Amino acid sequence: TRCKLGAMRTRVTYVKIPCDDLLPLEEATLDLDTDDDASGEALKALLTKNGVFSTGRGNKSTLDAQHVERQLGDLAKNFDPSMLDQEAVEMFPLTRPCDANGHAGVYFYLDDVGVLKNLPRNTRASAIGELCGHSSPFHGDIYVAREKRLPGKDRTLVDFKLSDASSSSKWLQEARAHNFEHELAAQKMRDQMGEKMHRVNLADGLEPGNLRGGEGEGYAWTQTEGEVDVDVTVPPETKAAAVMVKIGVRTLSVAISGAKPLLETSLLAPVRPDESTWTIQGQGADRKVHVTLEKQIEGPWTQIEGRGA
Repeated sequence: TRCKLGAMRTRVTYVKIPCDDLLPLEEATLDLDTDDDASGEALKALLTKNGVFSTGRGNKSTLDAQHVERQLGDLAKNFDPSMLDQEAVEMFPLTRPCDANGHAGVYFYLDDVGVLKNLPRNTRASAIGELCGHSSPFHGDIYVAREKRLPGKDRTLVDFKLSDASSSSKWLQEARAHNFEHELAAQKMRDQMGEKMHRVNLADGLEPGNLRGGEGEGYAWTQTEGEVDVDVTVPPETKAAAVMVKIGVRTLSVAISGAKPLLETSLLAPVRPDESTWTIQGQGADRKVHVTLEKQIEGPWTQIEGRGA
């Protein structure tokens, strides 16, 4: 539900989970005009504007070099501490919109370099993540919101209240199963389209019965009618905690924390960031970040880069 303040404004509730276990969870609200972006990006913009993650920043004099080395391995020598001075809010999907949950996904909003800042573990947020099937811990203060997306309609924030943060809440009890079903459906689609996921050089023409894919400096991509899969090569010692993947409607960036992006490109057509995923795969020379982009409009792409990129 969304509380209407009048013909032109709507109020949406979200929740803050403080890192300090002694502090209670808090409800907060976001007021939106009818002309505003009402998606989860609106809350992300508000948190960025308010500088909610501006405390605990690292710098050359206070940064724990040993902690950075533990997280980044040999990549630590290329780490740029100035990146910690940038306000960066990550939107992490706990559950994704699907038929079973009424197309309403739940998302964490967190400091995307909180691990490198050596922020303390948020035990309550980590417990929620674990119930959803996410084993990695979460650090620092965390905000939680719900976003609804009906097929063919815009994404919009809806209320997420204190009662929703309870382990007994219906969405949380069903979250792991919904995420598992989502992954099974995605894998089934990839398997069904497997014969069409034939990689060709961008300079070549389309081959009959195949969808175009290609390779670039340090990456390769393939596609189905509904998805684009991108593999970005990373150093053998790369840990998942050090990877930074940013997916926008028309942009993709893959980087190792503190270093220049390995891949940064505009995209040929719009994708759905809230339904796109990434994982780290392989060992040694085969280590890579695998990104799956959900197309907003099904159909073949002639290239991955946006026009003029």
